Amino acid sequence: MGETAVVGAKERGGKVADKPVPSTEAKTPGGFVQDTVEPGSAVYTEGYGSYGYL
Repeated sequence: MGETAVVGAKERGGKVADKPVPSTEAKTPGGFVQDTVEPGSAVYTEGYGSYGYL
């Protein structure tokens, strides 16, 4: 059975956004982050390599 990667973001004490993505390459979640997270926000990740540019 195939697996689907999902990227997500949660505002502390606020909204949640998520989206299935075709790949976990850095450019894929990066586009989601740019479209979802307000510039200047603090971003915390689980350390996955695709988020290294943050």
